[in-house]
Amino acid sequence: MLVRTAIALAAATLSLGASQAFAGTGSADACTTADGRNGVLEEGGVCAVSNAGARGSVGTMGSIGTTAALDDAYIKVLPATTGGAAATASGTAAVAIGNAAVATGTSVLAFGSAASATGTGSMAFGRLAKAIGGTSATAIGNDSTASGTSVMAIGSSATATGTGATALGRLAAATSDTSIALGNQTSTQAAGAVALGTQASVSAGATNSVAIGSNASVAANVTNAMALGTNSSATRSDTISVGSSTHRRQITNLAAGTQDTDAVNVSQLESVVTALGGGAAIDPTTGVVTGPTYGLANGGTQHTVGDALGALDGALTIAKGDIVKSATDIATINGKLDTAVTNDYLKINSVAAPAQAVSDSIAIGGEAAAIHVYSVAIGNRATASGNHSTALGVNATASGASATALGQGAMATGLFSSAVGVGATASGDQSVALGIRSVADRNATVSVGSATLQRQIIHMAAGTDDTDAVNVGQLKGVAGAIGAGTVVNADGSIAAPSFMVGDGNGGSKTFDNVGDVVTNLDGRVTTNERDIAKLADQIGSGTTGLVQQAGAGAEITVGANTDGTTVNFAGTAGERRLTGVANGAIAEGSTDAVTGDQLFATNRDVAKNTSDIAELGSDVSNLGTQVTSIDGRVTQNETHIAKNTSDITWINDQLAELSGGTIGLVQQAAAGTDLTVGANTDGAAVNFAGTAGERKLTGIANGDVAAGSRDAVTGDQLHAVAVDVTHLDQRVTNNETSITQIRSEMNNGSIGLVKQAAAGADLTVGANTDGAAVNFAGTAGERKLTGIANGDVATGSRDAVTGDQLHATNQAVAQNASDIADNRTEIANINDRLATGQLGLVRQDQATGAISVAANTGGAAVSFAGTNGARTLSGVANGVNDDEAVTLAQLKASGLVDKDGKELGAVVYDDLSLASATLGGVNGTVLRNIAPGLIASGSMDAVNGGQLYDMRQDFENRFAGLGDRVSDLEAGGVPGGPGNGSADFDPSGSGAGSVQLGAGADAAGSNGTAIGNSASATAGGSTAIGQGSVASGENSTSLGQGSNASGSGSTAIGQNANAAGNNSVALGAGSTADRDNAVSVGSAGAERQITNVAAGTAPTDAVNVQQMNNAVHSARQDAMGGVAAAMAVAGLPQSTQPGRTFVAIAGSTYGGEYGSALGVSYMTRDGKWTIKASANTSSRGAVGAVVGGGFYW
Repeated sequence: MLVRTAIALAAATLSLGASQAFAGTGSADACTTADGRNGVLEEGGVCAVSNAGARGSVGTMGSIGTTAALDDAYIKVLPATTGGAAATASGTAAVAIGNAAVATGTSVLAFGSAASATGTGSMAFGRLAKAIGGTSATAIGNDSTASGTSVMAIGSSATATGTGATALGRLAAATSDTSIALGNQTSTQAAGAVALGTQASVSAGATNSVAIGSNASVAANVTNAMALGTNSSATRSDTISVGSSTHRRQITNLAAGTQDTDAVNVSQLESVVTALGGGAAIDPTTGVVTGPTYGLANGGTQHTVGDALGALDGALTIAKGDIVKSATDIATINGKLDTAVTNDYLKINSVAAPAQAVSDSIAIGGEAAAIHVYSVAIGNRATASGNHSTALGVNATASGASATALGQGAMATGLFSSAVGVGATASGDQSVALGIRSVADRNATVSVGSATLQRQIIHMAAGTDDTDAVNVGQLKGVAGAIGAGTVVNADGSIAAPSFMVGDGNGGSKTFDNVGDVVTNLDGRVTTNERDIAKLADQIGSGTTGLVQQAGAGAEITVGANTDGTTVNFAGTAGERRLTGVANGAIAEGSTDAVTGDQLFATNRDVAKNTSDIAELGSDVSNLGTQVTSIDGRVTQNETHIAKNTSDITWINDQLAELSGGTIGLVQQAAAGTDLTVGANTDGAAVNFAGTAGERKLTGIANGDVAAGSRDAVTGDQLHAVAVDVTHLDQRVTNNETSITQIRSEMNNGSIGLVKQAAAGADLTVGANTDGAAVNFAGTAGERKLTGIANGDVATGSRDAVTGDQLHATNQAVAQNASDIADNRTEIANINDRLATGQLGLVRQDQATGAISVAANTGGAAVSFAGTNGARTLSGVANGVNDDEAVTLAQLKASGLVDKDGKELGAVVYDDLSLASATLGGVNGTVLRNIAPGLIASGSMDAVNGGQLYDMRQDFENRFAGLGDRVSDLEAGGVPGGPGNGSADFDPSGSGAGSVQLGAGADAAGSNGTAIGNSASATAGGSTAIGQGSVASGENSTSLGQGSNASGSGSTAIGQNANAAGNNSVALGAGSTADRDNAVSVGSAGAERQITNVAAGTAPTDAVNVQQMNNAVHSARQDAMGGVAAAMAVAGLPQSTQPGRTFVAIAGSTYGGEYGSALGVSYMTRDGKWTIKASANTSSRGAVGAVVGGGFYW
């Protein structure tokens, strides 16, 4: 209820919350009002006149006897006790409410035990609150002090001294003129200073300086400076610091500077670095500038600026710009205003639900909630839920610890984060979002825009972290890397690529994304892998290739399905022996190869035949006619012999052709060298048969003809036999049969177990046959197996290993044996050290016996759990110190657990100070069976529901008849007798859902907030904090004495700061931001530096002086080198004699750099023309050339 009151409080006192009572006689005697009208003195000491409809007045009041306690839903009055003192109100419209409250002066209000208000228009709310020493002083909170003209102190023990000073928060102190201290334990000791955030401070002499953020500070005598962000420190005048010497921050979302005093971002610096040429670049992670390099054909690697010298004509001015980090934490005010408070200097107009505030917190505004200790929420639906958090403005939310949200809809959710401006969001830890709808979502960064609302930047800034958005430039780089027609269109969309790849069947397919291309290629590769595996299986099983075996036990064939009449075994070393040949069948029609052993037997028989033929020579001659006639056998023999001779001649021809072979698997490098078969290929078998049948085997060296020989025999060896056979009778016929059999066996020779599928394929030995061993032993015993490649030494490997590999293994085994011996010793030592507690995470000091666990490692917890769950830790001594473990016996003794170790749910103190104990109920905890407590001054007893009910009943009984009197009082008081005063609580003129606090404060805009004497928030969603501050732009924010935010979405922070441009930000006392979408840290003639700036990495990040100095220094050196080179050219002399050529050299130095030049000149014979050419270079690696000519007349 809003009540216009005229209350006469002389000797009597009214106590709301203090241990006082109404005083009066309690009778209904006659009385006379100050204007001479007669009335009846009714209960409560009110002189009621008969004309009930007229304006009520309160006449002179005599002594009123003691009344009982009052208990109403909205008003609580406790009875007086021993030691109470009367309230005192002296002066026109003065009001004093509370034990020993004092209101002295015109239109002053003292509310609370021992509260004191002096001076015109001053107010003191709270126990021991003091508003003294000037006019329009406001003190709200226990022990708060407002001393001076137009000062304001809000919060437990808050102090504001000096004209126009404002202190808001627990222990906040603004001790100089027009200074502002907002937040828990903030401090401003210089005129025009602003401190915003828990323990933020501006030291003495730091005039017009600003500290924003938890523990932010400005050093003594540092003027016009600003410290932005948690733990930031400003130590030089006219500077802005976003960090400290040990903790630097980047400034992100910074627009490119356009004026001389604007800050420049990394994108602008990149342009400068690119102009240097020679591969100069900025590290995208650290921001470090890498100087240019240039590789010269004759001069090695040098540094150069290339075409950058032409760009040096422009002045490089490092702009003094600013990105502000605000991290405000306005701490708690002891007490809360549960109902609407209205008078001339404090107006809160809301029809919403009441505010909520926990202990040591402040909540002002409809549905405002300060629900954590030392938190501050000011504005309708403002919420401060983080520890030491501050939310100022309609719907402002500060949920992070020590977070600050300032402006309508501002949200600060990160630890130590700050969001300043309408709709600003700071979600990163220690982040700052400045300006309307700015977003700071990375830790330790300052943002002046967002992904969709960047100031003076079109589209998106280039990202540096994994979660950053990328800009068009970065997308173009990605599109170029993808290729296939991928481009970034003018509207920002990306044209899909067009990849044409094969379909695996000789055709092609077109895809518009890399994924489909990879899938296509992967499928084709998979098909190839299956085909290759199948082919490998076929080759390994002998079913594919020239050398094949149909099945286990079957014959091995060579080239069975191809033509060709010869198989040549000769190689690069000459002819080869064919060994390991089984004895062939010697019979008519046999095509088996015969062995040396078989040929040896044949030769032996031939020798015997030769002897026999010699003995029978004469007999044959004498019996020629007889032989001819006997049964026609001689004729038959002659026919056979002729046929044999023809056959042998044919065989010799075939063998001669095979002997001269130089191509194919069977070759002979040169005459006299060995023949090779597959000399340059691997493989273990050869099949000679083809589509035309068996083949002859020619070019074979004479094999050993001896018992046990497995050598192939040659036609030459057989030729001797054939000659002898021509002289044989029946034996010749037998020999012919044998020779035919040998020839057939040679032409149709079986393929061995050693095969090669094709050129380049592996040689196989009995790959498709059974048998468990391969025996290389020969007639001379076992053989070495040489020319073996190193085999794979791995699990599952079936490769043969070499002597080299085995040697290395033996060496390793020997080393291992030595190492194992050493390890045994070390293990024994380790066991000894483990047994004595000298090794491992758990150790025992040998001298003291103390046992330590992981003393030299990190980690914050020790887990005793095992595979079966948690373990019991027994044998623990009772703990004594704070960091020692306690035993169950100690817990039982404390009453926290029962004898079985179960929790009893006992209430314990919050800490060792024993100052508070928190009950654990989710929705609160009901305390039952409480005895009646002592109600007296200084009593610390708890009272029960019965006592409160009795007080309420008495209060209702005593105030039941006050309705008419209150109505009369609401109509407005008239001058009464001695001690009569009045106070006006009219809220008219405030906007819907707005909050205004301070003399002359005006929150006319909807959802606006005006805090401070004459503060004005006239536009919708605007916030003005500080004496005389003005926020007239829609969704604007002004913070600081005399600050002005007139642009839409603008933000002005600091004394007399002015933000006139739309979406602009003015940071620091006297700063002016008169351009749209700009951030200003000073004004014309009063520019500031920005200090402690980390090296920028993204195109919109701010660059620091070191980065710019590096670039300028490199450019300066290149310029000096260019001048030195020019001087060297100028110093070259030229030819002065006709018809002569002159060569000259010159050197120079300029600015620490060096130049050299080489020139050639020529004068024509008639002396009229001179031609000159020269080349130069400098210590910076630049190379130049010049050609010129001149004419004499």
